[in-house]
Amino acid sequence: MRGVPRAGEEGVFDGTLVWVSDGDTLRIRVHEQEMEIRLADIDAPERGQPYSWEAKLALIDLVRGGRLVIVPRDVDRYGRVVAHVWSDGVEINREMVQRGAAWFYPEFAESDTLYLEEQQARASGVGLWSLPAEQRLEPWLWRRAARPSEQVGRSRKVRVDTRRGVEQTASDDSDDPEHGRLPIGR
Repeated sequence: MRGVPRAGEEGVFDGTLVWVSDGDTLRIRVHEQEMEIRLADIDAPERGQPYSWEAKLALIDLVRGGRLVIVPRDVDRYGRVVAHVWSDGVEINREMVQRGAAWFYPEFAESDTLYLEEQQARASGVGLWSLPAEQRLEPWLWRRAARPSEQVGRSRKVRVDTRRGVEQTASDDSDDPEHGRLPIGR
């Protein structure tokens, strides 16, 4: 990406934080409208996955208290604006990877600029990279294992437990958009 963008430049806007949903999703207010933002090019641990709470706290630490500058790139299938976000001149997406609070997400990335950041975080053993290897399952693999089976005639849901592998479970509330949100003061 180029240097720090400024609100008002073409395709750039700003807003205030409303809340952080998890380590890669937040809600902001722009001109009295709330919008959900999914941080581009990164994927943070999912709720229930090792390091998910720490990733959420890292994002809260980075974005609370100031104006957020947003450079949208896309809208995902859930209606979230996929964007790069800055706060006080810091690119939040990059900082989350540098802190070891998120993986570089190559499947949807437009460039591999955060790949090297992830490699440095891994080598330094920061954040989630300090966990034992068996607890560091990429969130996209975690989600795939936790989804209902896509095989014909199968409708069970699964739960991933890094100590015991994949187990069947009767229910899963991961589709509840209100579950796990942490309100942030305005």
